[in-house]
Amino acid sequence: MGRKNIISVLEKLINQAHFHCEWQINWLEDSRAVVLNLQIPLSNKQKVSLLNNKGQETDVEDILYETRVLFYDDQLYSLESTQFLKTIPVDQLIGIEYGELLSIVMYLKRVMNKVPLYFHEFLNNSESDLFVIEWQENEYQLLKGRILDQHRFSQERVFLPK
Repeated sequence: MGRKNIISVLEKLINQAHFHCEWQINWLEDSRAVVLNLQIPLSNKQKVSLLNNKGQETDVEDILYETRVLFYDDQLYSLESTQFLKTIPVDQLIGIEYGELLSIVMYLKRVMNKVPLYFHEFLNNSESDLFVIEWQENEYQLLKGRILDQHRFSQERVFLPK
């Protein structure tokens, strides 16, 4: 039996989860990392003036919000980055559990489904001028625990491409 490729597994899981956002998976061969890009359109009907990620002020009505998750070779790096929603180490020898990927995808679907609501609340109630979604580890662990309890957590190993 061949080694399962993380890109194929992520594509399968995301397709099965029916994400309500655009997504793309990129293999960064030189960095030995996989980037999962997630994008969702947001509405700024009141044309509230916002700062974009380059520090430029904008008041456009339609905004494309993007966040990313990085799966990286933990033999090459030890990462914590604010450029990503989450950085996830993958051991080059033992990989990552299929159940972990399932938990991550299910959590990301929940997060992305809530982004429009969070953005609406941000526009109407926020004192901040920075809209950002953060990974909530406690919520992720609760979801992962439910998947474990339901015996849906496969310990089969999945690997970064060679």
